[in-house]
Amino acid sequence: MLSFKKSSLIAATAAAAVGTAMLGSYCVYKLITTPRYKDPNKLIEQVKTYFMKTAGSYILNEPVIYTKDGIQYEAYQGGITTSRNHTFKNYDIYLDAKKGNVLDIIELS
Repeated sequence: MLSFKKSSLIAATAAAAVGTAMLGSYCVYKLITTPRYKDPNKLIEQVKTYFMKTAGSYILNEPVIYTKDGIQYEAYQGGITTSRNHTFKNYDIYLDAKKGNVLDIIELS
């Protein structure tokens, strides 16, 4: 009877180990395959510090595909308006959603 309990305990331990390994593998898989994006609101606040007298700004919360120099990026698209001597200038901005880098600042006419 003792050997039956021992073999049952070994089987239960093995099943628990296999289940734990499967769950751990799934968690690692989800962690690797799920894209992680920077907070767009924090990024726009950082970019606004590059400009003097910011009159307004916006940023889209969903990344878009932006191509620069033949490379595609997942990027946040936004805009900034500045004022100087009662004159407004508008800029489109593109920020790398994963790294937070400024990809492009385009002055609009």
